[in-house]
Amino acid sequence: MISLRWCCSIVLAAGVLLGSGLPVRAAYRSAVVVRDYAAARPTAYVADLTFDKGALHMETSRFSGGAADTDLIYNIRERKVWHIDHTDRSYVEVDEHTAVWLSDGFNSAVDVIGAWWSGEEKPPVPLTTLPTGAKREVQGVPCQGYEIRRGDTLIQTVWLTSWDNAGLTPEAFGAVRRLALSSDSMLKSMQANPLMGGLPYLPLSGVAGLDGYPVVIRHYQGDRVAYEIILPPPTETEDNPSGFKLAPGYTRKLM
Repeated sequence: MISLRWCCSIVLAAGVLLGSGLPVRAAYRSAVVVRDYAAARPTAYVADLTFDKGALHMETSRFSGGAADTDLIYNIRERKVWHIDHTDRSYVEVDEHTAVWLSDGFNSAVDVIGAWWSGEEKPPVPLTTLPTGAKREVQGVPCQGYEIRRGDTLIQTVWLTSWDNAGLTPEAFGAVRRLALSSDSMLKSMQANPLMGGLPYLPLSGVAGLDGYPVVIRHYQGDRVAYEIILPPPTETEDNPSGFKLAPGYTRKLM
């Protein structure tokens, strides 16, 4: 079964946009730390995230406690996410077009029913992103603090650094950026599927609207931090995420 933790990490790691004038390099790697405070016993996980402008790869075995040998792949050209279980040679495939279509249709139906039930149509409260004015060094780079709110409700706080400080460009983060832009709809579709392990819906549009690299993202439930994602500035790697090919002999699990 696919754990919610890799989804949290990949989703929140995707919340970045726009950038600097550095040359685009081949690929980068970062050791992503995911802290789950919503679990009965707060737990921390570490996973290698490798990305280039066309694809991303995350080693997700640690999120299942090492019980399975698993990877997550997203390819910007294919517009698909694969979660691969090497233990039983199987994979789950999520098509971005289908997930977005299912999500939009479901949410439209919910909106119509809600408006009918209440007797009035209430437009959704937009997210607002504001700098807090706080500045500090995080993971070795200077950062500025931001809050993301929906009305008066705090959704996320972010420590953001510039692309120059992070040592890469938004073009190099192309696949991560694309997943960020589609992940809200994809998650709304995926969260109800039992193969996805009951993953929570974590909105990304506020983080995706920030101009810089999010070093730390904290997601709130009520007045408590539920999840914390730490994205140390990446280093260059010779790996080639865009060259991923699904090995023959693997069986697809239908969603």
